[in-house]
Amino acid sequence: MLPRGIELERLGVRFDEPEHRLDVGKRGPVCFRRRAHRVAHDHAPERERHAPQPLDVELARRLTGDGVRVVRDAHLGTGISKSLLVDWTRLAPQQVADDDPDAVVMFIGANEGFPLKAPGGGKSLNCCGPDWAAAYANKARAMMAAYRRGGRARVYWLTLPTPRDPARAKIAHAVNAAVRVAAEAYRAQVRVLDMNALFTPGGRYRAAMPVNGTDTIVREPDGIHLNETGAGLAAQHVIAALQADFTR
Repeated sequence: MLPRGIELERLGVRFDEPEHRLDVGKRGPVCFRRRAHRVAHDHAPERERHAPQPLDVELARRLTGDGVRVVRDAHLGTGISKSLLVDWTRLAPQQVADDDPDAVVMFIGANEGFPLKAPGGGKSLNCCGPDWAAAYANKARAMMAAYRRGGRARVYWLTLPTPRDPARAKIAHAVNAAVRVAAEAYRAQVRVLDMNALFTPGGRYRAAMPVNGTDTIVREPDGIHLNETGAGLAAQHVIAALQADFTR
């Protein structure tokens, strides 16, 4: 169920933008592997599985030199509600089995808006009413449950900055609300990092924002994705959250 006060329209919009997931760990997607109280110390080379995305690149560049083994696992054109190419609820446990990560960074949601099945395989639910959002939250929660590895790993799930297109913005709003609901079950291990507050305060789209005192473009021309500068800012927030958990 969504938090009170959230009213979401039914849309039925279809998107095909790239999606990616990062986990940080032994051999896996962006995964981090740690020793003692540090994020990682095995000095293993970075390995990528699919086409790199700006946030993947920034995290790999900033973390690999600190002895973190970073594995990038981008799955372009996929989404939690778009399971034709990838079913994330099935992929997540396999990634964990393969990679044994200490931390997983997730940035997904630009391809959402597809119908979802009601719990128990019931009727098809169109985006983006409360029932659809609840079904989305159930899928996201299943992924979080896999990535947290029974409490041994930390999950860093980035919300979506508001897109420029109003229809996409409504979907992003539903996705972000559902992710927050999903994370409530695992608050000790799952961190929801608010990219909306960083890039689009109040849910208002902006292509540029102050960076070091200068208005700087942080979004791609499509009005959806972050450009390299935006990815760098997002990476700073991810790394700060990692350091808070792994360098105590």
